[in-house]
This record gives sequence, structure tokens and C-alpha cells, in this order.
Amino acid sequence: MISKKAQGEIIGVVLIVIILVIAGFFMIGLKMRNANNSDLGSFEDPELAQSFLNALMDTKTERNILVKDAIEDCYSERNDLCGQTDCCSYARAVMVNALSATLDDWQKSYRLQVRRGSEKLINDIPEIGLCNDFSEKEQPGTYPIPSRPEPIIVKLEICK
Repeated sequence: MISKKAQGEIIGVVLIVIILVIAGFFMIGLKMRNANNSDLGSFEDPELAQSFLNALMDTKTERNILVKDAIEDCYSERNDLCGQTDCCSYARAVMVNALSATLDDWQKSYRLQVRRGSEKLINDIPEIGLCNDFSEKEQPGTYPIPSRPEPIIVKLEICK
């Protein structure tokens, strides 16, 4: 038979183990709740606009033309890269298709601008959602296309 002193010590050890297990479950639950509430998008979205633009500008279209080359040709005096089609219309159509197949499907508001200096190059790129000058935005992506006298800047802003 176990003495009363030994029984008391065993009960004490069991109570300590139970308290430690309960505290462990509490800490694990608290960590999991914080992990679920963290905004992972704030870590992913700052690079989304730049990654999207890099991929879009280096994409070859069905006519075997890079999108950045079509945009550059749109502003050049030659304007012969796209054949019978106006390169401005062609570049716009390709960009709108890419945006609708990705950011629209992901329900992300965005604003895409193509400019050379202060002059807007390709008009009527749709601005989806409430993305305007006053919207809170992630870090914008920019893609410079070298040309003379000033580079062409393609800028994508994704709103939160």
C-alpha cells in the first residue's frame, strides 16, 4: 500500500501535469487564432503588381510580338510591327484580356496607366472597382520601356 505522503505527491504531480497540458492547449489555440487573423495579403500584394507587369510585358502574343514591343511601336512613327492592325488597339486588347483573366477573376481593383512623360499613350484601359487617386493601394508596379525622347512607363496600381 502507498503511504499518504506518496499519494499526496502523486496527486500534486498529476495536478501540475494537468495544468501544464491546459496551458499548452491555451497557447496553441492562441497561436492558431493569431495565424488565421494575420493578413498574409499584405506580404504578397506589394509584389503582385510588379510581378504581373513583368510577366505581361514579356509575354509573346499570338502574333509572336512581345507586349512591350507592341506598346513601343504604338508610340513610334513606324507603327508597322502589328501589321494591318493598329498596335495601340492591339496592345490594349492584349492587356485588357490579361487583366480580366487574372485580376478581375481574383476580384482585385486596379488601375493600369501607359504614359510617356505626361502624355497618356493608350486610352480607355478600364479602371475596375473603386480604384482611384484616393483609394488605398499596395505598392505599384512600374515597367519602363526605353524609347526616345522619354521612356514609356507602364504603371499598375492594385487597390486594397
